Amino acid sequence: MKSSFRIVVSLGLIGTAASHYVINRFIVNNTVSNDFEYVRPYISNVTGDEIWYGILNPNRDPTNLDFRCGPNGTITGNLTKTATVRAGDTVGFRLGEPHFKYLNYPYDVPRIYHPGPGSVWLSKSPSDNLNTYSGDGDWFKILEIIGRTEQSMPVLSDSTYAPLYQWGLYVARDWNFTIPATTPPGKYLLRFEQVYPVKSYHPNDNYLGPEYFVNCAQIDIVNDEQIGSPGPVAKIPGVYERWQPEFQSEPWDKNSTSTFKYPGPPVWQG
Repeated sequence: MKSSFRIVVSLGLIGTAASHYVINRFIVNNTVSNDFEYVRPYISNVTGDEIWYGILNPNRDPTNLDFRCGPNGTITGNLTKTATVRAGDTVGFRLGEPHFKYLNYPYDVPRIYHPGPGSVWLSKSPSDNLNTYSGDGDWFKILEIIGRTEQSMPVLSDSTYAPLYQWGLYVARDWNFTIPATTPPGKYLLRFEQVYPVKSYHPNDNYLGPEYFVNCAQIDIVNDEQIGSPGPVAKIPGVYERWQPEFQSEPWDKNSTSTFKYPGPPVWQG
């Protein structure tokens, strides 16, 4: 690793990114990991103020490489651990530090402050050396999160924000899910994606449009029982276009979740 790279674990107090967040803790065997313990950390080779702009401001281009596992997350496998899980186990992700604690939000812990859908993906490493796997292989989707579930946070009494709570992930800190029971054994990148749908009014404006919050955990899936055939598969990036129509929407609309259809391949049930 070149010495010019900088690991970003503590994000500064930058006002332009105040409502952004990092999904950097993994939950396995009912234990929450430390920040970036099993999740690949973000790094940058940019120095000065630009590093904060590049990391804190979310990805708005799903065709660039950082859309796969976060900023330079394709090359940080040697900076994290690999968690062992069994197919059929329940695992999850939690938002961790850094957190902008000075903000006037209704909660004092990190939350997904932007409304919008989420999904979870798996990509198997072609070799046993997961640390060097960049995620350039096939990905299959194992979960979509659109509307409310029993994991969603209670709706606040303030009716102003009530429409946002129709999104299942809104102001959630944790989200748990099951690794499909017939997932083939092996080393995998486990990718969590949350999207803030924003309508773009100018096709060449890089500062508007949907915001994508992504990360990848490293896991070793054990399965000595029934083995399935995951699919359909997709490439990431490649699964969405720059101005994906499904994400060009108004998340405040009271009918937004009932009309939303997640783009890309369907969920593999396993």
